[in-house]
Order: sequence, then C-alpha cells, then structure tokens
Amino acid sequence: MGMTIEQAIKHGKEQLEIFGGEHKEFIETSIEVMRKYQEIRKIYMTHHYTDEEVIEKIKEVIKYG
Repeated sequence: MGMTIEQAIKHGKEQLEIFGGEHKEFIETSIEVMRKYQEIRKIYMTHHYTDEEVIEKIKEVIKYG
C-alpha cells in the first residue's frame, strides 16, 4: 500500500475543494469509513479491554461514528 490512511484522508479533504455532487459524497463517505476503521483498530489494539467491551465499543463506533 503506497498511502497511509492519514495521507488518504488528507488527500480526500483536498479533493473536496475540487469535486462536488456524487463525487463529493463519495469522498466524504470514504473519509468517514477510514476514520471509523482507525477508531476500531485503536479499540482492538487496546489490550486492557475484555472481549465484551471491545464488541460494545466497536458497536458504538459503527452506530454513532
């Protein structure tokens, strides 16, 4: 993979200044999904949570993001 998630988010935000309509919606959705992925990964990598806590925290990210 050539681009980190942070680089992709930054690039996407720059593209929002150029594109509108469905392209803009696509970019915004992509950024939201990448942010949720980052949050889920952070939860998963936190070792002091129980399995049940991890599941609940991931549900919160997915639901409320």
